Amino acid sequence: MDRLYTRCCRIVLGVGLWAAAGQGVQGQPECTFEHYSVNDGLSQHTVSAIFQDSRDVMWFGTFNGLNSFDGHRFRHYRPVAERNPDVTNPRVDEIGEDAYGKIWVRTYDGKVYQVDRASWEYPAGACETPGVSISIIAIR
Repeated sequence: MDRLYTRCCRIVLGVGLWAAAGQGVQGQPECTFEHYSVNDGLSQHTVSAIFQDSRDVMWFGTFNGLNSFDGHRFRHYRPVAERNPDVTNPRVDEIGEDAYGKIWVRTYDGKVYQVDRASWEYPAGACETPGVSISIIAIR
């Protein structure tokens, strides 16, 4: 009788451990990775900043400006020289979003710009802070 009880306990324990191990593997979320390049619409192959905004749009700062990706296509945001001559370097090093959903970027030369989502441009004027380091921090 004791042998039968011991054997049943081992079987139940073995099945329980097998089921628990199977659940752990099955419970993991499936992750997939997509690789994008300039052939897919990214403006430049060197990405210096990545940010996901409150609308789930991905933003990529490159050495050639800012790119957004909505899951289907890339858009390239460019500073327009005639309207914004103070943009001296298109490289985007930091990207952030304020409480109102506006996207802000800091370029390599330390200037901060608000991005106009509708026109795909940086509006005229930059926030300059000579000698002060600016960090865009996103806390969610």
